[in-house]
Amino acid sequence: MTQTLLRTQKDFKGKIALQELRRAHAIIALLSGSLSFILIIMSLYPVQLDSVLALVAAALLILIAAISVSIAFGIKIKK
Repeated sequence: MTQTLLRTQKDFKGKIALQELRRAHAIIALLSGSLSFILIIMSLYPVQLDSVLALVAAALLILIAAISVSIAFGIKIKK
């Protein structure tokens, strides 16, 4: 099984792997941004959701989104 895994990792071309990494970071940024938006909206409603905890979680998700966007745009793909 290890040899099969190593063989599949070697089959990746550099350009394709970088494109997939860039796409993955873009998806992470999109998901964390939308989840932080939902948390901020839910913290405004008078339900049993701690608003301070929701805002801290949203701030951390926004930080993760910013890091992922910077990584996604920072990856250079050779043509």
